[in-house]
Amino acid sequence: MSNYSNSADSWKFLGSSRGHVSSELESPIRKVFREDNFPIIIFDEIEKASPTLWDILLSLTDTGEIEDNFGKLNFKNSIVIFTTNAGVETGSSINLIKETGDYSFSKKAPYKIFPPEFLSRVITVEFRPLTKEERKEIAKSKIDDISKKISIELNEREIEEILNSKEFEEIAKDVRSLERFLELEIAKRYLV
Repeated sequence: MSNYSNSADSWKFLGSSRGHVSSELESPIRKVFREDNFPIIIFDEIEKASPTLWDILLSLTDTGEIEDNFGKLNFKNSIVIFTTNAGVETGSSINLIKETGDYSFSKKAPYKIFPPEFLSRVITVEFRPLTKEERKEIAKSKIDDISKKISIELNEREIEEILNSKEFEEIAKDVRSLERFLELEIAKRYLV
């Protein structure tokens, strides 16, 4: 949602107002509805959006509708998901979880960022960090996918070498980097 981080950009979400040069262009959200009558819409990292966009989305959470440059959009046949990293942004927060196993600080974090009227209209689902074993299971699945793509087969010992490496421990906490790391590890071992 960083592309809607200031108030002016937030209005782009709804398209240009009538009378503006680009007002005939449909809004990004209307395009979603044109492509799918029952969309699942994910607003990722909503804390990065401006308060102006939160106000727009407040209307959505209140009435199930918002109005863009072409009229009302009804979200009643949609699933809307807001994600946030509130509560896990600092290394000290992550270390607190590791040391104490206490996740209570993260339950309070959204209330420091979002207006209470916004939070009172959404269902909050808290996710805990993945365990080492869960990260390894995800990595094994990714290794299997990569191996199939390039038509090689890794044995259990080779997979364990990758999963027990110091580099894996460091990178596995960042799921976005995990697949790239695994691709490079496999390439280093088998395609050189």
